[in-house]
Amino acid sequence: MKKNKFFRLLNRTLMACGLLAMGACSGGSNGGGGDEPAPKPAENVTLRSTSIKEGAEVEASVDKLTLSYSTTVQVSAKADITLNGKSVSAASSSKTTMDVEVNLALEEGKSYTLKIAAGSIVARDDNSRTAPEFTLNFTTKKAPSMDFPDN
Repeated sequence: MKKNKFFRLLNRTLMACGLLAMGACSGGSNGGGGDEPAPKPAENVTLRSTSIKEGAEVEASVDKLTLSYSTTVQVSAKADITLNGKSVSAASSSKTTMDVEVNLALEEGKSYTLKIAAGSIVARDDNSRTAPEFTLNFTTKKAPSMDFPDN
């Protein structure tokens, strides 16, 4: 009789262990290896395009530079955006939340360097996701010469 009791207790213990092991492998929120995919790590904010290309020569009348990013973005309250070392204003575009517009005041025949410090542009849904530092060099066209030949 004692032997029977022992085997029943052993059987119950082994079944309980088996159920616990199956539960641990079923996935769910505790990452047990089930069919649920692991959450994707947050993607970085990446610059996709700019309205002025590196090394371009543009008209001095251009008053905005548009930067298009990989996700919806906003300008950080701590943004450090400069044009030739002087702070310039920037804001999320009114047309699309994936764009940032930088205000420009250009002069003819000059070279310009736009610098956007890392962390100046952030994802709207998670401001810990930031765009890396960005630098853009371009020039403006010179005014046409108004020299007239002597008569």
